[in-house]
Amino acid sequence: MNNHNFRVIPKNYFWLSVEGTDGAGKTSLLKEIERFLYTQRKINFSIIKEFSDSSVGILIKKTIKEKNFFSLGNNFNHSFSETLLLCADFVYQFENILLKYPDKKNIFIFSDRGLHSFLTYQTLRIKYQYNITKPRYLQKWIKNIFQPFGTPDFIILLTSPLSDIKKRIKKRDGYIKTKELRFIDDMQNEYVKIIKKSSIPHIVFKNHSGNFKNVKSEAIEIIKKIIFNKKNINN
Repeated sequence: MNNHNFRVIPKNYFWLSVEGTDGAGKTSLLKEIERFLYTQRKINFSIIKEFSDSSVGILIKKTIKEKNFFSLGNNFNHSFSETLLLCADFVYQFENILLKYPDKKNIFIFSDRGLHSFLTYQTLRIKYQYNITKPRYLQKWIKNIFQPFGTPDFIILLTSPLSDIKKRIKKRDGYIKTKELRFIDDMQNEYVKIIKKSSIPHIVFKNHSGNFKNVKSEAIEIIKKIIFNKKNINN
C-alpha cells in the first residue's frame, strides 16, 4: 500500500506560512496580519506562533533563554533530537487548531514559520554538524513528520539585508555573535533556493529599512484575495 499521500486529518483549512530568518521581520508581519484578520467578519482563523505556551513551547523558550541551545557551531548540540522537539511544539499547535474546528470549513491557519523553516534551519544544522554532503534525505525525513498535515497552501518569505538583520537583533537582544550572523546569511540564501524550487504558490518580499509598511500592505492585499477566492469556491 502506497502511503505517500496519506493524511490523518481531512483538509478543511487553508494554511499560509510566513517564513524568514531571525530578524527578517516575519513575527512583526504576522502581528499586522492578525490585526487585519480581527477586522474581518465571519472568518475562522488561528495563528501558530513560533513557540507556544504549551508545556513543550515553554520548555523550548526557557532552554533558549538559559543557553545557546539551538545555535550553529556548538559541538554539543543534538540536532536530530532538537529538530523533533521543535516539530513537537509546532505540530501540537496545528493539531490543537484542527481539534478546535473539527466540522467547520474555511479555516485559515497562519503560522510564524512552518515546514520550510524546518527544511532550511534544521537541514543546515544537521548537515554542518555531521558533515553531510547530500542532505536530501534529511529534508524527506522532516517532510514525513509534517505529512499528516500536508504542505502550506501559500508561503510569504521575508528576506532582509544582513546589515538590517544585525541591527534588529542587536536592538532586541543587545548583541549577536558573528557565527550566528554568518549562519543567518547562509540560511537566508538556502530559504530562497528551497522556496523558489517549490511548487507551492509563494511570494518573496525584501524587507529593508523603511520598507515594512509597503511589505505589510502588499501581504494583506494577497490575503484579502485568498480569503475572497476561498469563500467564492466554497459558496
